[in-house]
Amino acid sequence: MELLCAERVSPDSGDVGRAPPAVRAHRAAAPDPVLLRRRVLDNLLRTEERYAVTANYFGTVQTEVTPHMRRLVAEWMLEVCEDQGCQEEVFPLAISYLDRFLSTCAVSKSQVQLLGTACLLLASKLREPGSRALPAELLVFYTANSITLADLCVSTLCPCQD
Repeated sequence: MELLCAERVSPDSGDVGRAPPAVRAHRAAAPDPVLLRRRVLDNLLRTEERYAVTANYFGTVQTEVTPHMRRLVAEWMLEVCEDQGCQEEVFPLAISYLDRFLSTCAVSKSQVQLLGTACLLLASKLREPGSRALPAELLVFYTANSITLADLCVSTLCPCQD
């Protein structure tokens, strides 16, 4: 089945979906006064503060994990992404997950690679198209079987267990 579009789009018409860039540049939504209010900006800033990663979590939240350990896990995560040809967004997203988790939950040093593996798994599921996400079994293999598949599955389902 072939679909053809033979209509012409002019700057005066309402449909500019297939309009040339010059025509599209003239079309924009009218400014919404509700979104321009100070209250909206204040809410966004409060939300940003709530979810921002604190830079000093090694001295406050983390008692066993050191910056050196985080760097080693980050380098390992990068190697896995490069070896598997992951999309370029997977690694930064996984690192963001890692830092966000480390800034809120204490992790033992024996669990740092498990955490990095879980972050890679979640980031690849979110960013890889279709079914190209990193398989959990492959990630366990990359850890030289230092974690189990069951550990990985539990860690992705139950964060911050005490």
